[in-house]
Amino acid sequence: MLMKAHMLTAALAALIPVVHVVFIRVLRKPERSVGLMFVVFVIYVITVTVIYARLELGLLMVGPMALSVIICLVYMELFSMLCRGFSLAIVSVLYDNGPMKTEEICALYGGGRGMAWMIEKRIDSIEKMGLVRRRSGRLRVHSLAGVLIGRSARFYKELIKIGPGGV
Repeated sequence: MLMKAHMLTAALAALIPVVHVVFIRVLRKPERSVGLMFVVFVIYVITVTVIYARLELGLLMVGPMALSVIICLVYMELFSMLCRGFSLAIVSVLYDNGPMKTEEICALYGGGRGMAWMIEKRIDSIEKMGLVRRRSGRLRVHSLAGVLIGRSARFYKELIKIGPGGV
């Protein structure tokens, strides 16, 4: 019975991005995509909770419930990486330092190392992963994984109608 609960949790999780995209498209509110994501999470968690209750798992439902929460967190992180990029770090810089001009934020970003450092750090990491290659000072997608990630990101952004810089 417990394995059945785990399998149902994972199967229903596949509907999270589908329902999220449907909500965004039907409501025509890509700027509300984050709020709609949480609505989808609530629907998902309520649905799996009802299923677990009907399976009469008792305390054994803690495992599948934890799995459902982890799935929501993973989706949220992937969505945030795709759509939000640096936004939260900028809020953190402003919170720590008070009102600032854009140039000051850029200089203090990444613990005072600045935006150029941060971008170079991220490029280094995707280069080490083999996703991109630097040749004659220019970067290009280098691997099948890089192509698949690029295509998937483009497809998903087009699907939920977000621009290149996010929502």
